[in-house]
Amino acid sequence: LVIVSMDEGLQMVNFVCDQAEEILPFTSLEGKKIIEEQVTELTNDWEKLNYDITECSAVLEGVQQRWHEYEEYYGSLIKWLANTESSLMTSPEMIAQLSDHKTQLGKFQIIMADIENHHRLVNELADRVANLEVLCDNPEIADSLSEIQDRFNAVVDRSKEIVEHLQRGYDEHHRFSETQQECEKW
Repeated sequence: LVIVSMDEGLQMVNFVCDQAEEILPFTSLEGKKIIEEQVTELTNDWEKLNYDITECSAVLEGVQQRWHEYEEYYGSLIKWLANTESSLMTSPEMIAQLSDHKTQLGKFQIIMADIENHHRLVNELADRVANLEVLCDNPEIADSLSEIQDRFNAVVDRSKEIVEHLQRGYDEHHRFSETQQECEKW
């Protein structure tokens, strides 16, 4: 749409310039000066308009690119959050063997480490949101960030709770096992 309008505008500017050239031979010296000034002003305005439109177009493309990157980043974080929330939703099952206890604890420690690694990604999303807020006025962006931060903090708390619970269970099971072995040796 802009390109079509610019083509039409260029045709009009060229037409005015052609018309000015045609009437110059029939115009007084004072009139020639006025017409030449007007044509110069018109062509300068046209060049400035072209520059401004090009610059505006580049800014819009940049914003569009940042917005697209934000949406992809946001989507991947939402998906990861949903998967992580799902894996932390139920309480770990009770384990009978010490080695199984250790394996289960290790599994949840890996999940917790993954969560800690994603903290950097949540911070990067916050930076992207801040950049977008500077470029466009959309309060939904900040709201979506708040939602992710709240959900992320809940996942952090839940994973710590589970790992601490499993660690206590493992430690108690380990102490029991050692005490039982000492008792059997006695």
